[in-house]
Amino acid sequence: MNNTKEFLSVELKKLVHTFKNVLCRYEFDSRSDAHYVEITPSEQYEEDAIRLKLAEIMYSFYDLFPTESLVFLTEDDSISLSNVNFTIRGEEYSSKWNCFSVTDEYLDFIQPSGENSYALAA
Repeated sequence: MNNTKEFLSVELKKLVHTFKNVLCRYEFDSRSDAHYVEITPSEQYEEDAIRLKLAEIMYSFYDLFPTESLVFLTEDDSISLSNVNFTIRGEEYSSKWNCFSVTDEYLDFIQPSGENSYALAA
């Protein structure tokens, strides 16, 4: 494997194959020169089994890319990803936002409310 993004893509696919209710989001931040991987849900991140797998990924990462930085985080951390490069979803992952769905029928019901106004009332 010749680059970090490819390595992490392969490893995170393996991770969600094992932990099917996990979502992984990856972002490279050029300002900090770091690779960030967000694990959702945060409750899953707290389990020993996934922490051991993440440690294996991290050790392999640093063996292959000793000058790079890798950070694992959750959606509850103060750092948030703003320019996600890719997302890998386990087949049983269910977001807390999946409790409702929007249908075309509902979208037809929504009508524009006129001109956009950005004025604030005092």
